[in-house]
Amino acid sequence: MSADANKMFPTIELNLFENANSFVKCWSRLYNYSNYEQYQAIVTKPTLSTGDLRLLFEWKNGMNLSSKKEVSFLNQVLQHEELVNELKGEFENEKFENTFGRMSAIWQIFLLHIIQPSKYPIFDQHVYRAFRFIQNQDEKSLPFTRTAKLKVFYKEYLPFFLDMKDLADEHDYFEIDKALWAFGRIIKEYPGLMTTQLNSATAPNPS
Repeated sequence: MSADANKMFPTIELNLFENANSFVKCWSRLYNYSNYEQYQAIVTKPTLSTGDLRLLFEWKNGMNLSSKKEVSFLNQVLQHEELVNELKGEFENEKFENTFGRMSAIWQIFLLHIIQPSKYPIFDQHVYRAFRFIQNQDEKSLPFTRTAKLKVFYKEYLPFFLDMKDLADEHDYFEIDKALWAFGRIIKEYPGLMTTQLNSATAPNPS
């Protein structure tokens, strides 16, 4: 492709914090993940059944659980079904950590989301990529170790997501999560499509 032809396709400039509501409205429409409505209906229940928990973890997994994951699910989640529902009613971090603190990072964060969906967002590579792009940072993959993943979630992504909830005040946390997931997926599939121009006075600080 010639240089002149390239000029016909300029990169899209993202200035999220001028209008976070517009960002969420636009990008959440591009979200595409199977059985989302079923997940949303279940995760907002005040009490979860055995079947509900299984459906939620299978939804997050994107398929039926493998033999290894099935054993982990039975031992680490399902046998504590009563505590999960107790924590949905009244969350206590110490109780959560004592029982679930040794779970793999992504499952632990997802269980936090199941218990307190309005406080703890879903966390995966797509939303992490979106977060780093919006923060004008180089793209990075999620850290490998459980401890490092949890640190990134609590110290960087969670504060960012909560700031997004304040900025995009016309939308709920479900719509914000969908927008970030879709945005992160698109910038992976089409690298170089967009650039950022953030206002440092209004952009959330992950530190």
